[in-house]
Amino acid sequence: MKFNWKEIEIDFVTYQHGDPQIVEKIFILLGKHIETHLRLKGTKTEDALDLCQDVLIKIHKARHSYDPKKPLKAWVNTITSRTLIDHWRKTKKATFVDIHKIDQPSKQASLVDQVSNKQGVSFVQTKINSMKPIDQEIVSLYAHDGKSMDEIAKQTGISKIAVKMRLFRIRKSLAKHKSKLLN
Repeated sequence: MKFNWKEIEIDFVTYQHGDPQIVEKIFILLGKHIETHLRLKGTKTEDALDLCQDVLIKIHKARHSYDPKKPLKAWVNTITSRTLIDHWRKTKKATFVDIHKIDQPSKQASLVDQVSNKQGVSFVQTKINSMKPIDQEIVSLYAHDGKSMDEIAKQTGISKIAVKMRLFRIRKSLAKHKSKLLN
């Protein structure tokens, strides 16, 4: 559905000044846009409807902060995106990883040191052999050759952040499987 944002902006300014007759029109139009925006971000229908109501309430409470000289669509989308991010944080539906903590050495002993029996070493080697070739190369360069993140990134042709993320995920996967092995 195409929105005539200029017309909606004019109506919104009227709404800001307290005209009660325009409220329903504004909220119906903005509600359709907000719900579509949320659905495009991958939100489930039931969550999108609840979040749409939250966004409309926030818009109502913050209507005095809208500057008519700036685009209404950007203002509404900002409120919508921030509400969605808050929702993800509350429900833990998005995973955030602090990349600065990834390449810090663990205070625990390494996985191979913790699993000293043949079965454990064999398990770790089997897990490493089942990884993608790029992940095997990163593990080899990092664990066996002692290369830095920058050196690994240059040698593999991927970014330093990608190297950190891959190592983090590899460690997490190995630790998960190690705990299953020891239990």
